[in-house]
Amino acid sequence: SCYLVAEDNNRRIYVDAYYAYAYIKKGNYRKAEIYLRGLIPEFNKGNLGFVSKVYTFHAELKKALNEKDSAIYYYEQALETINCKT
Repeated sequence: SCYLVAEDNNRRIYVDAYYAYAYIKKGNYRKAEIYLRGLIPEFNKGNLGFVSKVYTFHAELKKALNEKDSAIYYYEQALETINCKT
């Protein structure tokens, strides 16, 4: 993993996002939540376009947890960030 080859201990936010996505697909929603925690502010801090993908991962998690309103919110946030970048 990227954590094993990194020379520092800094959090690899892109890696965390994809770990979360993999756990969502595996049905391990607790671990997905752990990996997603705090990612949006980190991506926003660096003004990185990848934040729309993280919003989508949040939406997928909320959808899997049958939290429809939260899922819609995160999908809307994903679309909003995409529209801001174009």
